[in-house]
Amino acid sequence: FFDTYGPTLATGPAACFDEVMCRYPELLEYSSQWWRLHAEVPRLAYLHFDGTHGTCPEKLSRYDAELARWVQDILRAPGGENTAVVVMSDHGVQSGDGHLTAQPFLGAWLPRRLLEKLGDEVTAALRGNANRLLTPYDFHFTLVQLLEASQDIAKGDAPTLAPSQVPTPPNYTFDNDLNDYLTVPGHIIRSALFPVPENRSCEDAGLPSAQCFCAGDDAQPWQRFSRGAAEANR
Repeated sequence: FFDTYGPTLATGPAACFDEVMCRYPELLEYSSQWWRLHAEVPRLAYLHFDGTHGTCPEKLSRYDAELARWVQDILRAPGGENTAVVVMSDHGVQSGDGHLTAQPFLGAWLPRRLLEKLGDEVTAALRGNANRLLTPYDFHFTLVQLLEASQDIAKGDAPTLAPSQVPTPPNYTFDNDLNDYLTVPGHIIRSALFPVPENRSCEDAGLPSAQCFCAGDDAQPWQRFSRGAAEANR
């Protein structure tokens, strides 16, 4: 397990434009060297960057080229044909006074040999679900299934992927206005290895409308912006 944390400690407008205590190029290089050094053993690496956290989304573009080179380097390194890479964020771009937006970035590269073993239908589902509403719960469920399938393949067995979805039990949340606990209905956790409905609702995904981009009457993405719909439309 490998964890690297690279914060940007600057504050104010200058932090959006100047490199102040942002060491992500060095961290990418360091992690790449570590990955190659341990090429002969199974590896699980977690690389954490916090330099884009805040209200300056333009800083994200400064990571793009370096991050793309890092992904290419990892996949071209010894053992790259058996390597899976996942790039994701914990939330979307922040706006104005710090209200969070939804739609955090998620991208994944899976070994071609694994996809071939999983079959054309699974590969098509993964590609099609790139434009579907997915949550971290869905992605965790998918990763568990991929791990179990990889173990089956390593043993020479046919990969087991079922089930395609699982329900969650009701949960409870505390309502400050009522000073009491309310029951929150369960939702559906879906595997990205199977087609996710194009019209998946926020309710199905377990997302309140103020935190969900989707079609339907309950979709009000502008609520995440501190200045309302006018800011969102820009």
